[in-house]
Amino acid sequence: MTKTGRRDSQCHERTSLLVDTQSLTRNPLDDEEQILSSASSSSTQTLTSTPVPWRAVSVILILNGIQPLAYELVFPFINQMILEIGVVDDPERVGYYSGVIESLFAVMSFLFVIPCSSISDRYGRKPVVLISIAILGLSTALFGFSRSYWFMIVTRALGGTSAASWSTMKVMLSELTDRSNQGQVFALFGVAYKVGQILGQPIGGLLSHPERAAAGCFTLRETKPRRKITERMNRSYGSCESEDTLAAEDKPSVPWISVFTPHVVSILTSLMTMVFTSETLFALYPLFAFTPVQYGGLGCSEATIGTHMAIRSFISILQMFLFAPMQRKFGTLRVYQMSMLVWPFTIAFFPILNLLKRWEVGSLLFDGVLFVYFVIWGFGNLSWPASSLMINDAAPSPDSLAAMNGISQLAIVLPQAVTPAFVTSTFAWSISTTLLNGNMIYVILFISVCLASIHCLTLKEPTTDWRDDFKNQSDD
Repeated sequence: MTKTGRRDSQCHERTSLLVDTQSLTRNPLDDEEQILSSASSSSTQTLTSTPVPWRAVSVILILNGIQPLAYELVFPFINQMILEIGVVDDPERVGYYSGVIESLFAVMSFLFVIPCSSISDRYGRKPVVLISIAILGLSTALFGFSRSYWFMIVTRALGGTSAASWSTMKVMLSELTDRSNQGQVFALFGVAYKVGQILGQPIGGLLSHPERAAAGCFTLRETKPRRKITERMNRSYGSCESEDTLAAEDKPSVPWISVFTPHVVSILTSLMTMVFTSETLFALYPLFAFTPVQYGGLGCSEATIGTHMAIRSFISILQMFLFAPMQRKFGTLRVYQMSMLVWPFTIAFFPILNLLKRWEVGSLLFDGVLFVYFVIWGFGNLSWPASSLMINDAAPSPDSLAAMNGISQLAIVLPQAVTPAFVTSTFAWSISTTLLNGNMIYVILFISVCLASIHCLTLKEPTTDWRDDFKNQSDD
């Protein structure tokens, strides 16, 4: 080897040695910052790109739409049914009996929320949901065969017990999603519920008495004389075990009192006020629209009221698709607060709509104002999916998730059972008095809704995430 080649080789070795020495003497804090930065970016990328398990989620969404469908199904024909089976002879007395059956569904749901949540913690979510849906289908079918008032009560109460599994469905969705995709999924959860509400009453009205509506389809008559037949149906129940069940087996339920932290109590309080406001509008608007104009209403026919409610539901469904992008941009709490702040305006629209009717303004102007009212109402409904996410995020641990959703279901069902009777009675009392020219109800509701809106501004974001513990348990 020549001298020149040796020098080049030695220079190359020295250069490599210098490079290695510099890399060894580099500040280790810089490496740590790079690692943390890389991990942070990787975590952020994972957070924004978690795929939704649509196969399981779609089943839950369909089942969620079935429950409101079964609940709304009886409303079109319940009054006529009570007359036909001979419960009462006077149509004016029907309301007393139909009201019991209509509210019984929500009352039984309220009573069975806690047992359903405890059972789902012990035996799994899937058995609770499947058995509840089977009971709901059975009770709905048997209700149509009712020939006495007590049988109507029993079958309706049976269906109400199955509605308590709604909180279990929300738990399953919470365990199937994370913070990156829960907004999209729970928005669709609300859409599925709205679709069930919309389809329930038309199906019940159109399919009641099919032998009359489609008499040509029933051509074969029974030729044998009638006689009483007593059937005994033996029903057997089986139990099934599935690896797909999300709840851990043989795990004791979390004490319910342990989840009542100040943060959770504040959220539940806001949830109850939100449900009170939402149910107020559902109960008040049909009565307000039916009431004659001179008594403070709109003087609409039943068909017009049905059209109004259908348009409102359609607008609300479209607005539900805004929830996911808004939740990603502003966060769950901010969306909830924004939607709660519009509720006072929905109350203020009632006297405004009545004034427009009294002034006999053009139909185009009135319909435009009514459309704006429905849009504001629909935006307020975004508080429903937002509240579901807030309840899920506030759970202290994965084991307390079922308890949290069970308690939240109680906070939902209780106002649903009380609000309609309170609001309609207060409306009747208000228009019968001369106090504030019959508008006292709107003052009471406006003040209460404003207080609810102010309270929601005190809510705070959760400081912990139970999904971290849930992921660690799954890895173990």
